[in-house]
Amino acid sequence: INRLYNFNKKVKLIILLRNRITRTWADYRYSVLNGWEILPFHLAIKRKKNKKIEKDLKKIQPYSYLERSDYLKQLKYLFKKFNKNNILILNSEDLNKNPKKNFLKVFNFLKVKKCQLKKVSNYSSFFIKNRKKQASLRKYFNNNLNPLIEKIRANGKVEDSNFTPLQKKKFAELKKNILYKVPKIPKKSEEYLKKYFLKSKEKLRKLSGFNL
Repeated sequence: INRLYNFNKKVKLIILLRNRITRTWADYRYSVLNGWEILPFHLAIKRKKNKKIEKDLKKIQPYSYLERSDYLKQLKYLFKKFNKNNILILNSEDLNKNPKKNFLKVFNFLKVKKCQLKKVSNYSSFFIKNRKKQASLRKYFNNNLNPLIEKIRANGKVEDSNFTPLQKKKFAELKKNILYKVPKIPKKSEEYLKKYFLKSKEKLRKLSGFNL
């Protein structure tokens, strides 16, 4: 935000917010998918903030599930920096249901000519069968794990002709460990998050215009 402000104080910003509970669940699934997270969801969201993070993960902060869902704190800081008239807030769920209505808001906000948009693919983080197995695959593939996962997510073909026999074996293990059907958020965790976000729900609604 500070870098944006220093670059152009009058820049127009479009903020896309989704339901905080489903966003937290999706964030967790993404960390699990990339082999960063081995804890069950309920323990992960109640983890103490002072958890030690590997050096190469400090910029990513893969365990900041609740902090990233704290839109109120982020929006307050944003509005201190930028003029509210230069900020458009959209709701992710409504965008999926009513894309034309929302893109009309975008065109008007940016004062650009309206155009016909192609349908965008709807990606969602997969889940996995075994968290510890995924963590071990991350150690094996290292920084190459995420690109492999993204190709699988996009239904892209992974060129494995140059893979060694061991690499082919590990890649087969990766594909086998992925659950392509997204599971529902655990009920216990959902209730916990409802209570956690309740204290800021009304303030966030007034600031964003949405019940998140």
